[in-house]
Amino acid sequence: MSLNLPEILQSLAMSQLTMVAPALGESYAGKTAGTIAVLALVTSTLQQQLMNRAPALRQQLEALLAGAAITDPALRDGVRRALADDCAGDWFARGDVLMQALADVHAWADDHDAALARQCRGFLLDHASAEMVTMPDMTAI
Repeated sequence: MSLNLPEILQSLAMSQLTMVAPALGESYAGKTAGTIAVLALVTSTLQQQLMNRAPALRQQLEALLAGAAITDPALRDGVRRALADDCAGDWFARGDVLMQALADVHAWADDHDAALARQCRGFLLDHASAEMVTMPDMTAI
């Protein structure tokens, strides 16, 4: 059986909440165990959100870059290279390459294409929103 990171964090949190914190009671150590449990739940929620949204965000970024009407030949070629580079299958390295291409396109668009600059900012807003930390529903525990 294999667990992903959110499942590992949830397991840690639940064991802290059900076994460690109650055994330590209202002591400093007990309250610390409860705090660790809540932080693990928050982190697991964030990680699950990122895992769920990452493929769609990646497709959104690729579509934005592929559809950008860039008139600068060097930038256009750089974006094509970034889109073609699979970084030997390394998901994170590919993300870095695409985000660098977005930064380059955004910098160019700020001076040459207001609509494209808005699209770049819209993607960045979506990307940042995906990383917002939300508190888990503590009533379900």
